Amino acid sequence: MIELAKTQCVQLLLIGVPQKQLFSDVAPFYKELTEEHKLVFDGKLISSLLRTRSYKSDMVHFNKTGYQKMAEEIYQLLIDNGAL
Repeated sequence: MIELAKTQCVQLLLIGVPQKQLFSDVAPFYKELTEEHKLVFDGKLISSLLRTRSYKSDMVHFNKTGYQKMAEEIYQLLIDNGAL
């Protein structure tokens, strides 16, 4: 998907999804993809939101507030990296 997006001149922001483990971080392949394709990457956003109970509707899914917070954080990442 990264290669396809790049052939279409689409700018990418890679957001890491944590592994299913207690206090888990993102899988190591995200860092490899980031370096290989020179991408902007955030590996902590989803993990940090999942640690806040008030942002979740169950153990793995966000609720309305969680998705709103995620959207705000992504928006800020785009601003910080010159995409907006």
